[in-house]
Amino acid sequence: SPDGGENTRLMSKDGEEGLKIRAWITQHVAERILKTSIDNAFEEANRGGLCMQETDMTLNVRLEISRRELYGLNVVGQLDGSVGNNEHVILTSHHDHLGAIERNGEKIIYPGAVDNASGVGKLLELATYFAAMKSQARCCKRKLVVITPTAEEAVLLGSSYYADHPLLPLAQCAAVLNIDGMNVWGPTTDSVGIGSERSTLGDILARAAREEGQRVAPDPAPEQGLFFRSDQLPFARKGIPAMKITHGFSFTNHEQDIDEYLNATVWDYNRNVYHQPVDTYEYLHQQEDPYSGAEQEFKVGARVLFDLLVRGFSPKWMPGDPFARFSS
Repeated sequence: SPDGGENTRLMSKDGEEGLKIRAWITQHVAERILKTSIDNAFEEANRGGLCMQETDMTLNVRLEISRRELYGLNVVGQLDGSVGNNEHVILTSHHDHLGAIERNGEKIIYPGAVDNASGVGKLLELATYFAAMKSQARCCKRKLVVITPTAEEAVLLGSSYYADHPLLPLAQCAAVLNIDGMNVWGPTTDSVGIGSERSTLGDILARAAREEGQRVAPDPAPEQGLFFRSDQLPFARKGIPAMKITHGFSFTNHEQDIDEYLNATVWDYNRNVYHQPVDTYEYLHQQEDPYSGAEQEFKVGARVLFDLLVRGFSPKWMPGDPFARFSS
């Protein structure tokens, strides 16, 4: 991989390894190779016309490669619906993190409390909530399939495998909701759905947020491509409307010092805690209000799921969205 670490991929059924070498290049070099701008290449890709091109460049590479096989498990559960067919909604939250790493003879453990034990906890609570509703005959028309994929941190391998080998036909999947982490920094007046603008899931989210006294805010960092970096992506590539529900950034108790508070909490987490050994249960409980924001996220997520599972709403891709062409 570019940093000299491991490069992980799924092994194909026939044992074919795919590309022998993969690497990062800069935008400047890419444009020299393609003989066009990156913007033009993206536009062509979105139209479905971008194909492999032979170039006049050669590359000489000498590498020493060691290889090992790793095994992971996706955990899948199902809550039956009343319709009697395989119509379903998928709820995901990855259970892996970076594990333990040997460095200078020392074993360093990455607990991954916020990313993503907290997300799995929220998934389990939502599943428990709808199972309780089902026991009271208040749910559900569609089936609820809950998945905790493995190897999300290794380029979404677990969710990609499930999307290629589903237990129920994906043609009968109405939507995918993904959870990655939870808000441990306090209540907000807004909610965010990464990818919500791509489909009418955005309308369902807006209604759910409004019923919880919130508004929907846009993706705060679209340049980071967050929609393409979590487990909703493999399902979107199969044509299923998908989004990741996450928190907003207008913290209710810090309207007067919001920039300072964000810097001391969310941005500090991104800089110093995310994917570090200090992402621990203790970190979570050092925050001034670690559960009120998480409760908001739970309620909004439950309302979105209720519309999908009980009311039977069927989201559609927005016209012209690149993923719409994969939809049946």
